[in-house]
Amino acid sequence: MDIGQSVKQLREHLQRLLKSPSDELDRGGRFLVYQIRLWWFCGRKLVKDRLLVTASALSYKTLISIVPLMVIFFLILNAVTPGQDMQAEIKERLFSVLNLNIGATAAEPEMGDMPPEDIEAMDRETVATWLGAKVDDIVKTIQSQGKGTRAPITIISVALMIFTGMSVFSTVEGALNHIWEVRRGRNWFVRLRDFIATIVVVGLLLAVSIYAGHQIRGILTGQPVAENAQAEAAEPAFTSPDAQATAHEPEANGALGAAAEWLFRTLSRIVPLLIGWLVFFILYKTLPNVRVQTRASLIAGLVAAVLWECGKFGFGTYLQYATGATKLYGNLALIPVFLLWVWISWVIVLFGAELAYVIQYMGDLTRDQMEREAHRHFVRADLAALAVAAVVAQRFARGEQPPSRRQLGDDLGLSEGDVGEVAEAMLAAGLLRQAVVGNGAPGYLPARPLERISLADVTGTGHRMQVAARGDGRRGAALRWADEYMQQMSKDVQSALQTQTLASLADRDEVFVTGGAGQSGQ
Repeated sequence: MDIGQSVKQLREHLQRLLKSPSDELDRGGRFLVYQIRLWWFCGRKLVKDRLLVTASALSYKTLISIVPLMVIFFLILNAVTPGQDMQAEIKERLFSVLNLNIGATAAEPEMGDMPPEDIEAMDRETVATWLGAKVDDIVKTIQSQGKGTRAPITIISVALMIFTGMSVFSTVEGALNHIWEVRRGRNWFVRLRDFIATIVVVGLLLAVSIYAGHQIRGILTGQPVAENAQAEAAEPAFTSPDAQATAHEPEANGALGAAAEWLFRTLSRIVPLLIGWLVFFILYKTLPNVRVQTRASLIAGLVAAVLWECGKFGFGTYLQYATGATKLYGNLALIPVFLLWVWISWVIVLFGAELAYVIQYMGDLTRDQMEREAHRHFVRADLAALAVAAVVAQRFARGEQPPSRRQLGDDLGLSEGDVGEVAEAMLAAGLLRQAVVGNGAPGYLPARPLERISLADVTGTGHRMQVAARGDGRRGAALRWADEYMQQMSKDVQSALQTQTLASLADRDEVFVTGGAGQSGQ
């Protein structure tokens, strides 16, 4: 049997699995089908949402706003955190978690022609050292000039930094809302509240992780926590995670010391993963302006945290052996290296959001896919648009809950995905607007008073679309009415045309011909 035949049989077997009812499969079969559908839907959606392009836009925003964001973070941190030692540790832990301890070092053969002082400077320079120095200078300047005659200028500078940080926060929220197919974002007051709350929560998480590390290290080494903290304070900042773990390892003392060393090494790698999991969970759960299931946020957060840690390891390994950036950019190699890592980070963040969406709506996506595959015929898009508008208008006039995309699909007997496309076209035309309904899914309301929305505007949004009816052939009452209404309108038009002749057109005052009246047809 050749490879082509084997691939064909495997594809046919998978197609049978995907089309088989779930109750006819064993646990392993259901798990396999679920995973295939999950990653298929996820891949299709990230292509639809142009994930890589969005990540590039967010990377540019991050590059121009990273310094203001860090300044605001450390200004708030200094106000709520006692002691400079704790502030320094939080800064070091933050840069480590964000993987900012990256540089653009090169291998020795590639640097043979470079002066020794340049090589030493490049080995010493990292994003963390550069960013930490800049942020420290700005924070000290703001704190020293916060009083006296320069206070108004300082207040304006801080306000501009907050505005810059808020713009990034709003861009991230907009990207997640786009993934969750939500058009309405939060107002600026709520965004400012969430922005400050995020800074405080991140600072608290880092402080708790540092305190827990001190406690664990004190238990394993048998030293008081204060001595451990003082010993760490004397160590150089901005070291790599592996160097930190090695420097903080408890001294081995027989079998107990070896066990303590292994336990500490394990915890030093698990704790960043747990922190990342919690941060991603909070991000996916709270930032989209829609109700996100806890289960979907937890699973997507865990996957994103694992990918984040793998990305940090892989990117660090790449920088360890890559020399092209250093040869090409020299001392400026830090900029493209940092930008590349920021882009990879946003790809991971957005991928986790896509995964959370697919997990939450897995049942709806599966049903919609089956309906598309089993459809018997298509419905005219203008009829579908008219039917959607009729259901929305009737529910609105009766004071009922705005219908969601799933409810519209059930009411009309149409594919849920196609109903969503029709609704999106009406949203873009300004005929509908979104509102969050009881189950957290976006519902639809008229965007203008009903008497100001013409049926011509409604049917005009359905051009160049193909709407699939459900496989059972059932049509909802609104769709049947739309079909009958359009047929009646067509009959009325035909009846009106039958009463007119070409003579009536020839006698009209409008001039249809472009030539002079006396010209011949030659």
